Amino acid sequence: MDRLLGMYVHTHWSYNQPYAARTWTLGHWKGYLTGLSRMGYNLVQIWPMLDTMPVPPTPSDLAHLDKLRRVIRYAHDELGMTVYVGIGPNTSANEHAASFSFEDRNYFEAEVLVNSSDEAAMDREMERRRALLEPLSEADGLWVLDCDPGGCVGSPVSDFVDILLRHRDMLDRLRPGIRLVYWMWAGWTDKHRFDPEWTGNAQSCWVEVLQSLKRLNPEPWALHACMPGHFKSIEQVGVVERTHFYPYNLVEYEPSYPFTNWEPKRIADAFAAFSQYSYPMGALGNSQTHCVQIPHAYVFSHIARGGSLDDLDPAVFGERLIPGHGEGLAQAWRAMSIETDDPAVPRSAIEPIQGLLHAPNIATGDLEGLFFGSPRRYLEDLALQLGLWSEILTLKHAGKSPERLRRALRSVVDALVAWNARHGFRDRYDDVYYYGHAHPIFRDAFAALGTPEAEAVLDRLDMLSGRSHGQTTALLDAMRRAVV
Repeated sequence: MDRLLGMYVHTHWSYNQPYAARTWTLGHWKGYLTGLSRMGYNLVQIWPMLDTMPVPPTPSDLAHLDKLRRVIRYAHDELGMTVYVGIGPNTSANEHAASFSFEDRNYFEAEVLVNSSDEAAMDREMERRRALLEPLSEADGLWVLDCDPGGCVGSPVSDFVDILLRHRDMLDRLRPGIRLVYWMWAGWTDKHRFDPEWTGNAQSCWVEVLQSLKRLNPEPWALHACMPGHFKSIEQVGVVERTHFYPYNLVEYEPSYPFTNWEPKRIADAFAAFSQYSYPMGALGNSQTHCVQIPHAYVFSHIARGGSLDDLDPAVFGERLIPGHGEGLAQAWRAMSIETDDPAVPRSAIEPIQGLLHAPNIATGDLEGLFFGSPRRYLEDLALQLGLWSEILTLKHAGKSPERLRRALRSVVDALVAWNARHGFRDRYDDVYYYGHAHPIFRDAFAALGTPEAEAVLDRLDMLSGRSHGQTTALLDAMRRAVV
């Protein structure tokens, strides 16, 4: 088998089309996978969100499953790509799941955890999964991760091994030859440890699972290793030959606020940091809002295939998107860097983008599928983000003058509302990348404003962790009230 280079399509979050993967049409899927293939990717990994899908499925669930069946066939027949799908270990649909359409189903309102020690309950759950996976049985692999989502307080590691073996048996009944992939994450433990090193209960959990898999040998099977502790456990047990390198959050953090990333050095440094480890099966990245992370998909492919920062050339890549305008695209992506401090940099990068938008027709290159059907929409999105980033940096340097501060805040909120109206993201996101760099600027500015409405914004900024639905919407509403 060829060494794999993959991209994960994460369908958890529900927002606008084509920003949220769960909203993609078959045409979007075909275009995106064709673009990935032409960039050197030969694996796509999909979370089809069977976890919270009722049985019998709703009409929208059935349409989604049929669409993914055709996606798998297209990836195989037209592109020669490998396809993995996946599922949580013991997550299932609750009594409310059938009341949602697939596109609008909020995961945390539709999920229930099955007691992994209850054999009868797990038997019923595996029958539910078999029915839902049947339309996707042409997939090459199924991953099962050890937690998040999933887990069971007080459950021994042997329960998780049993879950993996249950999936092996189910796959053999669906179609012999489907690869079972153990996605190593924070461990099947009472308290999940997102510790990248080889410590504590997570380490002993990983080793115990790997030792069991090596002994039981549920062929064909493989591993997703994301952190140093995973690799160290794999080396200790002696199953290196089964390893994919899966540096989760490298292309894009998840969950994250939709915002184009440009950090090529971080991607290169991550591959360099893991160069001491072996991953013969290949590497894969992940994304949440694929249509805004086009440049990082390029950087990941370039570095994973042996390229370096020295021969990275975003302008040449841009030419494959819009011939004759590669340098303008590269300028825009560079301006989105978190290292940018001068608001004039993203502001000046808008000009060539707007000039291109004035053209009656926009010619596209061989990677046009990455635009999800609309290069014009992509360019408009880029201009909106550059404008927002410029306003955030202007706010950063606005000083403490109440009048100047309020004016800068109003401009930021207007730009943020305009961008949010495009993608419609409304839920929580982690305190990294956009949050980690923009929100301290927001925090300082609203704290300096000192009004009761500004205090409400600060309270909202402290509430972004957790599972609540609609947190981003509530934050934007609070910001608007504070700058009136």
